[in-house]
Amino acid sequence: GSCPDLNIYPAVRRDATAANWARKRDVYRRSRLFVAAPSRWLLDRARQSMLADGIVDSRVIENGIDDAFFAARDRAATRTALGIGPDDVILAFASNTVRCNMWKDFPTLRSAAAKIAESLSPHRRVVLMALGECAPEERAGAAVIRYCGFLHNPSDVASYLRAADFYVHATRAETFSLSVAEAMACGTPVIAT
Repeated sequence: GSCPDLNIYPAVRRDATAANWARKRDVYRRSRLFVAAPSRWLLDRARQSMLADGIVDSRVIENGIDDAFFAARDRAATRTALGIGPDDVILAFASNTVRCNMWKDFPTLRSAAAKIAESLSPHRRVVLMALGECAPEERAGAAVIRYCGFLHNPSDVASYLRAADFYVHATRAETFSLSVAEAMACGTPVIAT
């Protein structure tokens, strides 16, 4: 009845959460629900929610990775195809919008890239490849942040993940990070919060 998040997209003008919650609870109680979730944590949350009375069966079905695209391949050839130098240190990050996604922690990624660049010798360039937003290239200390836009083709996404030395994933909330699993499938080590 007093929702603190009315401004989260899509924003609503008046708080009808108490009435909506009661109506949903009644619908779910009369339902026969077969619930699947991509992680045990999320499934446990569903079992503790207002869905509980209507759940007939539940199971974890992990997100799948299309290994036709997301698989370890020749990193050097991929880097050459993307114009990445052999001595460059490449960090990759993917998000639907990069800089202003409220669930991700881009300021931490910027800071980490700057600190990594500061700790390496000057001839090693550090580049954070940010997939999911178009913006002009910028610097974070001595590191370069390159915004690669939203990539529709999974083959292109896989190329960036494969070319990276590390996939970095700072987030405030996550149920199951498909991009982390895709990076791992490409043979790229993951550093995540």
